[in-house]
Amino acid sequence: MQKRKKHSWLGWIYLCFVVFCCTIALLERVYLQTLDLAPKVALPLQLIFGFNAISYVFLIFIGALWFNDSLQRLGISYNQMVSSLVIGTVTFLLVQLHIPERLMLLPSKSNFYSVLNLLPASHEYPTTLNRRIGWFKVESYATDPRGSTYFMIYQTNDFIDTISHGLCYDPTGDCAFPSDFIEYGIAHYKAMSLGDGWYWFSTSNDW
Repeated sequence: MQKRKKHSWLGWIYLCFVVFCCTIALLERVYLQTLDLAPKVALPLQLIFGFNAISYVFLIFIGALWFNDSLQRLGISYNQMVSSLVIGTVTFLLVQLHIPERLMLLPSKSNFYSVLNLLPASHEYPTTLNRRIGWFKVESYATDPRGSTYFMIYQTNDFIDTISHGLCYDPTGDCAFPSDFIEYGIAHYKAMSLGDGWYWFSTSNDW
């Protein structure tokens, strides 16, 4: 009977690397929406934190290697491999389902409701807000004739287009569809319902 191989130090390093990448991926979601830093400081941090997408690809690649016995030869055990894939998959689902944003919105709803009726209409052109509402640092807002209110929380850049991310509120559900009246853009518009008329949206300014 073949003896069970002990976990090697390389296996533990790999597992720690996976945990580190996934932790950074979750911290990124909180950082981008709550930390009030000057743009010159925020941009380098976004570039550093943005590598979590690469880590997901890395996990899949490593998984394929394991099934080819490549990693087993390096001493990474089956349990370590499965643990890393489970951690990576759970983190991916948490990010894709916007679980951090959902949790942050729960205690922040009352703060948003208190300012919704106080903000003047800002059709077409976003109005700079630059204030903290609950857990979120809101950069600007805009309203459209449908009655939807968009709170832009942060922007990212793919070196071609500027992509705006934030919260949209409209009890009628119009936030699920892009608005032609908002200067944030409508290209690649995505919106996920967070419940109670709230949506998390992302859209590109490439019309």
